[in-house]
Amino acid sequence: MSIKAIFLDLDGTSLTPAHTFSEPLMKTLKILQNEGIEIIFSTGRSYASSHRFALELGDCRYIINYNGARVFDFLENRVISQHTLPAKTVFDVLDFERAHALDTVFYHDDIIYNRGGQQHASFYENETYIDTDSIANWDAMTFTKALFIVPPEKSILYQDKAHAHFERVNIMTSASNYLEIMPEGVSKATGVEAVLERINVSPDEAMAVGDQLNDLAMLNLVGTSFIMENATPQLKEEFDSSRIIPSNAEDGVHQMLTRYFDL
Repeated sequence: MSIKAIFLDLDGTSLTPAHTFSEPLMKTLKILQNEGIEIIFSTGRSYASSHRFALELGDCRYIINYNGARVFDFLENRVISQHTLPAKTVFDVLDFERAHALDTVFYHDDIIYNRGGQQHASFYENETYIDTDSIANWDAMTFTKALFIVPPEKSILYQDKAHAHFERVNIMTSASNYLEIMPEGVSKATGVEAVLERINVSPDEAMAVGDQLNDLAMLNLVGTSFIMENATPQLKEEFDSSRIIPSNAEDGVHQMLTRYFDL
């Protein structure tokens, strides 16, 4: 079955370690677009910190943000799908933060809520930062996802603790030091399904590439999927070696696409 849509993670996958596109990959993606294949970026990032990549490539109709919790349509200039955390989950996040003395970040639209309201060294530019200490009524707040910054060497430990603490959420990681709390049932697959329905393409006609556990549901949904050599070990355990492509430092997505589509 021919591929009609390609869903690409950004950091650690499509982007180089310097967080840019390689020129060869850009050329390859444009060739595929000219052949009628939809290119959709699917990321844990916010719209503010990621839409420039879709604009840089051009001719992108959709972008999936916040691990599938938000989908934006560039043509209609509007959000077509969005999910938020229930109030109980927000308070469970605050309890977990206090119990484990972790730095916690909340996200909604293009606003980041964190202690001090300052940009963390590992966050992205272009977002607005608000101090969580300024929030007087947590019941009135709306958040798309929450993120704990954990020691990388204790990532699995905190994943286990989170699974024991939280109910009715989706727990995932997008980096070794990020532990993310998503609305129940929401993942990158949720965003992919929303886009596929709008473009009338079946999952079997789609391809996806990723490198972290937050990509797993998306990778399992589509008919053709690959992971990066630099993928997290937990993700590599889920895939046969034939589906592992060179690292993002080696322009692995470009290498795979040129071979797969015989470009």
